[in-house]
Amino acid sequence: METRADMTDSGRGKKSCLQWRLPLQVEVAWAAACYAALLALCALCYSNSLQGEFVHDDVWAIVNNPDVRPGSSLRNIFSNDFWGKRMADNTSHKSYRPLCILTFK
Repeated sequence: METRADMTDSGRGKKSCLQWRLPLQVEVAWAAACYAALLALCALCYSNSLQGEFVHDDVWAIVNNPDVRPGSSLRNIFSNDFWGKRMADNTSHKSYRPLCILTFK
């Protein structure tokens, strides 16, 4: 019969847990295989969207947005709204999303 002293860190309970553990290289290889499979599944699911056209307001947010064009200053992204208008302008939508605009650039 085992006592509590046998199940401490230096006892048999700790050894039995470590006994069934996989080697580190196998664990790393398994994790890499799982991530690769997940990446392949995501790429397969979304691959047909790469050939799609712009929808809804994409033309105004990406194509017609002056902040997204190649010659525009990065400073404008942080001072303009999502649609490329000055935040102080009365016609501004007041939606401030500079990180989103940076992904379009």
